[in-house]
Amino acid sequence: MKLILSVLMTLFIFGFAIRLLALIGFPMILLTISAKGFRNQLS
Repeated sequence: MKLILSVLMTLFIFGFAIRLLALIGFPMILLTISAKGFRNQLS
């Protein structure tokens, strides 16, 4: 029983971390892409 609980907790924390990374990483990737396009337009 304890093993199942620990596995569930690990999965929950892992999923939460991935969601947090996606929330932070997605806008950063979009910003990087738009910045590259902006730089290409300037040159």
